[in-house]
Amino acid sequence: MQTKSENELRQEIVRLAQDFLARGLVVRSWGNFSARLDAESFLVTPSGLAYTAMQPDDLVRCSLADGTKLPGEKGKPSSEAPMHAILYRLFPEAQMAAHTHQVYASALSLVPDGLSFSGSPLPVGSYALPGSKRLHKNMEEALSRAQASAALMGRHGAFVFGCSPAEVSERADALEKSCLGLWEKMTGRKNSHRRAIDAHSPEEEALAARFGANLPAGESLCVSLDPELQRLFSRTKMLEAWLDDFAQICGQHVGSLRKSNSVRYDRETQAALCFGQNPGDAENVRAVLEKNVRAAALAEVCDLKPLPLWECRLMRFVYLKKYSRQYSK
Repeated sequence: MQTKSENELRQEIVRLAQDFLARGLVVRSWGNFSARLDAESFLVTPSGLAYTAMQPDDLVRCSLADGTKLPGEKGKPSSEAPMHAILYRLFPEAQMAAHTHQVYASALSLVPDGLSFSGSPLPVGSYALPGSKRLHKNMEEALSRAQASAALMGRHGAFVFGCSPAEVSERADALEKSCLGLWEKMTGRKNSHRRAIDAHSPEEEALAARFGANLPAGESLCVSLDPELQRLFSRTKMLEAWLDDFAQICGQHVGSLRKSNSVRYDRETQAALCFGQNPGDAENVRAVLEKNVRAAALAEVCDLKPLPLWECRLMRFVYLKKYSRQYSK
């Protein structure tokens, strides 16, 4: 049982979330973090609040019985709070958990079975719309089979847990390293992923200056010259949604026309133009784009289908009308 004070736990969760953000294991306010309080409750990060602005008092107390917030709590808990409640019920020894959107674990979440991690099978919960009861039910089934304190959420991300922030962090790193190795083995290519979300090559900076010269007020742009992206567009006209955060943040698909999407691919320069409300927001859009194209590479090898178009439209609509506004407050 937890021996730390509630204030200590709140501070640890915020530090862990901000550390994961800095290391690219989550973007924007995506993902969620929690810690067990006692036999009946846990703390979880709130919905839609940027980790950079999050304070210990913003965390929400929730019931272990069903993941709903406790009486008197003012904040809105993450929509994945019921999944954290399931975890703590299934694993009495677990004290802290993180739902991440790390690049290669997210890509490997397209593969329904046959994966392993730390010498044990790595379960993958079947895909369902984010925050839905079906998703939580699917993850309950997957978590019930977890043997290495980790499970994947189909077309969505990863879920890792442990007894301390250090253990959760180490587990997330080990999972990513394992999934990167599997991705390289399955695709036959070496990792070429950006070293940091805010890293730009000189060529990307030059193109960003060129294309961003006449942007309207309140809009920023950054550029991706990612080799995986260029490889895909050398053979096709469009990048479809393989991961749900791509459908939400980037758009239903990416091609040469921007329309209502947050990304456009310029074939002349072989560059993806990523738009956001500010430079950091544009970089997050790029991060999600580059993660999705790695999922696409795996889907090509495994002959998988992209997310249904109607689900992509629904997720994009909800994101634009509700979630992105909540995030920008």
